[in-house]
Amino acid sequence: TTELNKTNAALNSTQEELESSQQNFAESSELLGETRSKLQTTEEKLEVVTTELNKTNAALNSTQEELESSQQNFTESNELLGETKSKLQTTEEKLEVVTTELNKTNAALNSTQEELESSSAKLH
Repeated sequence: TTELNKTNAALNSTQEELESSQQNFAESSELLGETRSKLQTTEEKLEVVTTELNKTNAALNSTQEELESSQQNFTESNELLGETKSKLQTTEEKLEVVTTELNKTNAALNSTQEELESSSAKLH
């Protein structure tokens, strides 16, 4: 009878452990289901975010290309501006020379005109 009591006690203890284990398994299975559901939701969100990131990267690349093109245009424009300023300075110097010559020519013309008028007056 003592052995039977020990066996029954062990059986009861094992039965309790089994029930506890089954409860733990049920809870674990429930958590696994929730975790799988959250994983699926997270994967879907990741897909959306990845798609948006790809769009953003494409826009960024396009903007980068436009910026590089703009910088190239700016560089070329600055080079042309430098050349134009140089040509302007040269042209202004030539204009100054031509203006000086024109003033000399006008002075000579005025002098000649005065001489012509004086000669014409003497003839009459």
